Amino acid sequence: MLGSSELRAGFSSNESDSPMYTCENIVSRFRDRKRSANMVLCGTDCYADAQSRGNIKSPFDGNVVCGFDTMEYMLDNTFSKLGIDTDRVDHPLLLTEPLCNPEYSRGQMNELLFEAYQVQSCLLYTSPSPRDRQKS
Repeated sequence: MLGSSELRAGFSSNESDSPMYTCENIVSRFRDRKRSANMVLCGTDCYADAQSRGNIKSPFDGNVVCGFDTMEYMLDNTFSKLGIDTDRVDHPLLLTEPLCNPEYSRGQMNELLFEAYQVQSCLLYTSPSPRDRQKS
């Protein structure tokens, strides 16, 4: 599940109620001068040193995904942590989206999932508003 502040991922066959992988929805891209290499860190790894902390970005603007290049780094990292190391994701995906998510954002996310990861299916679930959560 993608949230504007936290990403939670796992498999539905997992017997635990908690997700297998949880991290903050942040990415840090920077050039490491010591190694002379470009680095990409995701989640809490972004807090590793001052240089990475200075380059932290979120793929979200408010609660809508706008940075799809950053989101691709997050998804790469997530699938890697879940043990999916192929070019294709052979599992159906369930993603949450905010109420009134712009059609453009939804289309870009679907394009990313189906073209870059070749997912077999994707279900978008609209998150309830905070007011609706208080009623239940």
